[in-house]
Amino acid sequence: MKDYAENLNMPLERVRDPIYRPIVTAFQQMNAEQQAAMHAFARLVLVDTISSLFGILDGSSRMRDFGEEFSVMYEGEKLNGNLQDDFLAKEQELEGKS
Repeated sequence: MKDYAENLNMPLERVRDPIYRPIVTAFQQMNAEQQAAMHAFARLVLVDTISSLFGILDGSSRMRDFGEEFSVMYEGEKLNGNLQDDFLAKEQELEGKS
């Protein structure tokens, strides 16, 4: 999230991506309250996306037209099952600190 925030404050002449340029322009024209709202919205989108992905990996959510279950393994140990819950708990912990 920090990288995105820094990029939004980048001098406009350094922005080369034609898709990103109007976003940076619009963001820099916002007042501080509007910028804070956009940061909160971006964080919400990231958290929801990551949570949904972990839900699919855990098996608590399904992808349309895909019936197979996923298994995330590391050195023979299954990692998924509580990824979504663990992630959301950590997110709530971090949110409480900010």
